[in-house]
Amino acid sequence: MSAHRLTVAASLLALTFCFSQSALGAEAAPSVLQPMADNDSIGDAAGVVKLDTIPGQTGAAVRLIGIAGSDPAANGLKTYLAFVTPHDSQLFLIGDFLDYRVTASAPGRIELEIDETSVDDAGNLGQATRRANVTWAEMPDQDDPNPVFPATATLTPVN
Repeated sequence: MSAHRLTVAASLLALTFCFSQSALGAEAAPSVLQPMADNDSIGDAAGVVKLDTIPGQTGAAVRLIGIAGSDPAANGLKTYLAFVTPHDSQLFLIGDFLDYRVTASAPGRIELEIDETSVDDAGNLGQATRRANVTWAEMPDQDDPNPVFPATATLTPVN
């Protein structure tokens, strides 16, 4: 298991980018998220500050993890979708936000309300609250030391 996965896994057990315009802009299309590679870093000075266990999922435990370590005035809560089994984990970076709230969930789906820093065309900073859905292919229940995780997840803005 890679170092970043061990760090996140240890934080999960203990608890049970430079900012840019968000992919959740008014005209944004769904974003397909790729799993983090074993050599991707979540940051040396980062710490888990928010953890949400998503109930009612099949297969691996599903969690949203908020990791601080960026500038909190311009977002700063890197938010990850995590699939966790006793044997391994898979992470997807959802985005860099001020905060998020889970408003609903179902198997293979999480509905979010996201607070984020926004930038208008003139370069002025503001704050916006947006809604988005995170979806993935449901996983079968597995008791395997080599679990099969979703290949991708999708972040879709909701108007």
